[in-house]
Amino acid sequence: MIDQELLNDWFRYEDGKLIRKVTITARAKKGNVVGTLSTSGYLACSVLGKRVLVHRMIFLMHHGYLPEIVDHIDGNPFNNRIENLRAATAFENMQNQKMHKRNKSGVKGVSWNNVMKKWEAVIGYNGKRERLGWFDTVADAKVVIEKARNQMHGDFARHE
Repeated sequence: MIDQELLNDWFRYEDGKLIRKVTITARAKKGNVVGTLSTSGYLACSVLGKRVLVHRMIFLMHHGYLPEIVDHIDGNPFNNRIENLRAATAFENMQNQKMHKRNKSGVKGVSWNNVMKKWEAVIGYNGKRERLGWFDTVADAKVVIEKARNQMHGDFARHE
């Protein structure tokens, strides 16, 4: 079983990286930095025959438990410094998502409404989409949605 004790026996944490303390195979040698890019876009490695995400291993090593999700506060999946990792629920993790690459307004949650011919602000909360209103300018919509996001999402609010 992969637990805090095993991880601390096999690896040492150093500035957001895991370094092997023991040689496991010819490729997994003592002193090597752990992690290869996984299909999910995070660093992962094999421990006892299981693929494990490095940021989850670091969290477990430091805190002794694994939450539902380990969230990267800054949204960077390669910044595995312990101060950048926090416990989160799936809902909190979704709140912390970056702005979608297809966004055309430049403001997360703001899009052009062709029917109203105005900018519309919409926020997700409790599994629902809540319309915050229609605005003449992106700047006006931005003020409203960022205020709502801070109130509804708290520490997990991400504006960009």
